[in-house]
Amino acid sequence: MLPFGRMSPFLGRWFRSDRSDDAQRIAALEREASHLRDELAENRFLMNQWREELTRARAGFSNHIDDAVHDRVGHLLTELAPMLAAIAGLARDPGAWRDADMGDVAAWVERTSQVLRKYGVETMATPGASLPFDPAWHECVVGRANDGQTVVVRTPAYAYQGRVLVKAAVAAPPPARS
Repeated sequence: MLPFGRMSPFLGRWFRSDRSDDAQRIAALEREASHLRDELAENRFLMNQWREELTRARAGFSNHIDDAVHDRVGHLLTELAPMLAAIAGLARDPGAWRDADMGDVAAWVERTSQVLRKYGVETMATPGASLPFDPAWHECVVGRANDGQTVVVRTPAYAYQGRVLVKAAVAAPPPARS
């Protein structure tokens, strides 16, 4: 048995080599950690570049959409302007309605409907039709109507992409007399 404090030559070599192996492993891990930090910094840099490119692309796409919407609205208004001018002329002169040719008025209404359909506006409910009252689509202009009560359509509703633009004017039947 060896006295305390003394080490066998074999054990001494083992401890010394283990320490040098640990130092080598630590150095290798430090190099790998440094490499990973560099790679992470590079990836963050690339991510920021891509984020900036995405922001610029979104802004360009948004501008493209805005331009397209403005073009469509401009075309719509250009096509509707003559009909609106004719109707405005009739509105300024109350006697003009009496003198107006109803065929012309019907033609204006039909042409306006065609232009609106061309741009995706849907006409809902035909004047004169009887249907159940729905406050989301109808405005009762004569009498009072409750949900589901049968009403008569006076003017159609207009919708665009499922959203109500103008509710249909409807009339409720007079209340039953007891």
